[in-house]
Amino acid sequence: KGWYEGFGVSLTEAMAMEMPVIVSDCGGLVDQVNDGETGLVCPQGDVGAVANAMRKLAADPDLAQTLGQAARHSARENFDTAGQVAKLQAVLLDQVRSN
Repeated sequence: KGWYEGFGVSLTEAMAMEMPVIVSDCGGLVDQVNDGETGLVCPQGDVGAVANAMRKLAADPDLAQTLGQAARHSARENFDTAGQVAKLQAVLLDQVRSN
């Protein structure tokens, strides 16, 4: 297809700011955004699909707000550095204790 994003830092920052996001279905972006739940996912390179997604959000402020709120929750729950470190630490300590 084209260029792939492994993990979208700026995407996560936008999500954390409660912004509704639109991404293409490539790389790690699809692991960060659930289509219709935390944002909108379009086929890579499909300019028409991106334009339609933008129009959809512009025409439905309630949807944009709902997606933005879900995106913020997802960013805080799944991509917060301190939270991820704590989860990793818990897994490692559990393994040490069980051995």
